[in-house]
Amino acid sequence: MHTAIHLHTVVSLQNAMNEPKVIGASGQRYWRERASCLLAVNQFDRVLLARRSTKVSHPHLWGHPGGYCDEKESFKDCVVREATEELGPLPKLEWVCYSDFIDEPFTCRSFLTRTMHSWIPILNEENEDYGWFTRRQLQVLMPEMHFN
Repeated sequence: MHTAIHLHTVVSLQNAMNEPKVIGASGQRYWRERASCLLAVNQFDRVLLARRSTKVSHPHLWGHPGGYCDEKESFKDCVVREATEELGPLPKLEWVCYSDFIDEPFTCRSFLTRTMHSWIPILNEENEDYGWFTRRQLQVLMPEMHFN
């Protein structure tokens, strides 16, 4: 019985440590104050999306590769690191512009990029599938998209 109580305490402490600590003005919770994501558009004006695996939160949802910034890491360095982790080596990208989603104190910077080549990502365990989608297809997928 003592072991069960101890195990419960350890699990409770781990769960407390694994809860998002940053609370935006909207009440939404975030793991860190800054994040970045990659919006890659190919030569056919298709957008790259990845579908999250069951090994991470929000399984089976489509979204843009990206993640939370490490301390003192720039938004651009973050998105390159995260996209490379999730998709493997990136092709040459043209960095077009970026847009910030702000939910004080949280900021997510989305980088719009262009590539002249549709590459085949080498997915890590965070994603189970990927696709290059038209604007029309994106409209159909919108309810399943993951932006957090």
